[in-house]
Amino acid sequence: MTLLLGRGATFCVDAGIGIDLGDRLSLRHPRARGYSVGHRHHVEQLLGYARQTADVRTDLLTDTQLRRLAKLIERYFRPGRWWIDRINAAMEHLWQGACAAYPTQAYMSFMASIETLLGSTKPQEIAHSLALRTAILTQSETDKRLEAYHAFKRLYRLRSQLVHGSARELRGVTTTETLLVSPELAIVPSLSMKQLLQMNIRLLLVSLRDVALRHILQKKQRDEKTAEQLDEYFLGRLLR
Repeated sequence: MTLLLGRGATFCVDAGIGIDLGDRLSLRHPRARGYSVGHRHHVEQLLGYARQTADVRTDLLTDTQLRRLAKLIERYFRPGRWWIDRINAAMEHLWQGACAAYPTQAYMSFMASIETLLGSTKPQEIAHSLALRTAILTQSETDKRLEAYHAFKRLYRLRSQLVHGSARELRGVTTTETLLVSPELAIVPSLSMKQLLQMNIRLLLVSLRDVALRHILQKKQRDEKTAEQLDEYFLGRLLR
């Protein structure tokens, strides 16, 4: 992941989207002043400007896709009054993870983003529910869904180790793939971090592109009602 914040703010993720915002488009954190696009500047110009920066991959997103996604998230970055829903909260957790000072904070934020987006009405089954929903949204083939299910369960197990204080491996050589939290050092396996971040971004993109799912997530209603509708949505996807 590449995150550059300066004169031209850049947020680039290998498995997601890479956009250089330059000086001509302002896409800020929801707590900042807001979102604005100069009408005289076109998406093609922004992408052309971005291609001059070696750290930014613009081949991950076409001009048309960028326009469509920008329109879908515009409500979350408008100045003054923002639209608040599960997608908004999930994006906030993703941003916190990207800006976190410590790997443990980043991992917890990325997982919180997914929990916020796809959480069930049955918290006692949260790991199974999130793994199942992640598999349904990210894969279409049965074998691939099974792999995605078990992959998420492994990532969630690591989250549980961090939360419940069992994140320590004191045997052997300590590497970037070691899970360790101590007063002197905190390490989260880099491969697990990458997989979780990729999963987080992919789920957000799917949630924006799936009309039925987006309608549930953006509808103004009690969160209990949203959770119930999500249960019905995924039951329908599972039995389809």
